[in-house]
Amino acid sequence: MTHWIGLTGGIGSGKSTVANLFSSRHGIPIIDTDEISHSLTSNNGIAIPLLKEEFGGDFIDVFGNLKRDKMRRAILQDSSIKKILEYLLHPLILREVKRQQLEIKSCYGFVVVPLLLEVVEFQKIIERILLIDCSEEIQIERIQNRNKLTYIEAKSLLSIQSSREQRLSIADDIIDNYTSIDSLLYQIDDLHQFYLRYFHYDGN
Repeated sequence: MTHWIGLTGGIGSGKSTVANLFSSRHGIPIIDTDEISHSLTSNNGIAIPLLKEEFGGDFIDVFGNLKRDKMRRAILQDSSIKKILEYLLHPLILREVKRQQLEIKSCYGFVVVPLLLEVVEFQKIIERILLIDCSEEIQIERIQNRNKLTYIEAKSLLSIQSSREQRLSIADDIIDNYTSIDSLLYQIDDLHQFYLRYFHYDGN
């Protein structure tokens, strides 16, 4: 039986970095809901007809992909669009997560879910919550660099997510991702040993 941990954090907190390090250093399986969402909305993915019907063809490019930049800016202008998008995608994402969970055999694994606090259904398929935490200033800087957004746009993206305090309130475990890479690696290795003990892994 694989024990599943929800790995979450605000945009720009470093969730993917931490997940990839757990995978590369310790062989821990990762199910990334962002990757699943990307697949559903790329190259005529199964969510494309739903999105096209709801938002119109202007949000789909000639190759059948969701225009993510256009959708991101639409959400910044109207937060209700975010709720509609999540309503359409979350059931499809959850179904794929459950399918992948059935195929994975390991002591423990991670389901990377940015909106874990907001989506109760995802909380039902995990046993613990690992929060990747950092300051808002670092998040904004990372969002600007990654998504080519202005400071105001990056801050607006943060404002439509759960607050740092709200995420901290549900976390079982926390990794601080705002200092050095050595500190990050130490925390990952230490948590890995903790999870092996917590889930009573005997190496078989």
